[in-house]
Amino acid sequence: MLTSSNITSNGCCFDFGSAETNNTGGPNGAMNAIYYGTDSWFHNVTGPGPWVGGDLENGMYFSNTGANPPTIFGEYGTFLSAYEKNNGTTNFTLKYGNGQQGGLTESYSGPLPSGYNPMQVENSIELGTGGDNSVWGDGEFFEGAVTAGYPSDATENAVQAGLVAAGYTFPAQGQPFGGTATAVPGTVQAANYDTGGQGLGFNVNAVQGTADNYRSDGADLETTGDTQDTTGTGAADDLGWTTNAQWFNYTVNVANSAGTNLSGNVNVPATGGFQDWATVTATVTLPAGAQTLTLYQDNGGWNIHDLSFTG
Repeated sequence: MLTSSNITSNGCCFDFGSAETNNTGGPNGAMNAIYYGTDSWFHNVTGPGPWVGGDLENGMYFSNTGANPPTIFGEYGTFLSAYEKNNGTTNFTLKYGNGQQGGLTESYSGPLPSGYNPMQVENSIELGTGGDNSVWGDGEFFEGAVTAGYPSDATENAVQAGLVAAGYTFPAQGQPFGGTATAVPGTVQAANYDTGGQGLGFNVNAVQGTADNYRSDGADLETTGDTQDTTGTGAADDLGWTTNAQWFNYTVNVANSAGTNLSGNVNVPATGGFQDWATVTATVTLPAGAQTLTLYQDNGGWNIHDLSFTG
């Protein structure tokens, strides 16, 4: 199914796929549905989620034990493609992807959970509910498909390519954090990137952040050790785990300016540690008025705490 991390929940259950034929919960294996959310049925997950899983009845499974892969703290996307399949006896596979670009990532492929071999799937299709018609799961649904039999990797890759070719997009744009553009000259805290989530406010390749108490939308924030610009909202955290092709948008309001040339590439030197800090200076000329600045990461291996503008 094509869904989104913009709206998820830990309620049971936001499902799409095969379910029971009535609103009475069935035995293990009575369902074979995609689940997307943060419901940790077995309380053994790592990270904030959400994740693509399988609702196989009496449990949401992100692997055969229920746990998500420890390296995948969450699976995010403004349009997120979710895939679940099992052959009823020996294999259970989960995949996810970006519904706007790229291929698929396999998050689990292996044995079915204990007690689910063989499956006992009933003949019904559900959307947005649990198999017993429970309605406490939240989510977004754009399209989906159910195959007859066990689909090949080539079939799933073709479906993913079709989603990308469809050109899904939201007309909305990311909005300034807190609802008001940051004044420039002034300090823009790196943690205060625009709202809107993956693809609108920011783009990250993998979720690895730890400061989810400040913002839990999937960006890689961590508690900062920098001793400069440590006051104000967002100042306690920095952006980390940088890598190529990631970016963050910041809506700012520029008081005045004389031109439109930007800085070009800015080289960030190695400081010897991710919490050893240095100040890098560059000349940037910004047009006056409301602007969106994009911090684009050409290469990884550095953190950023804030952007301070003088003028």
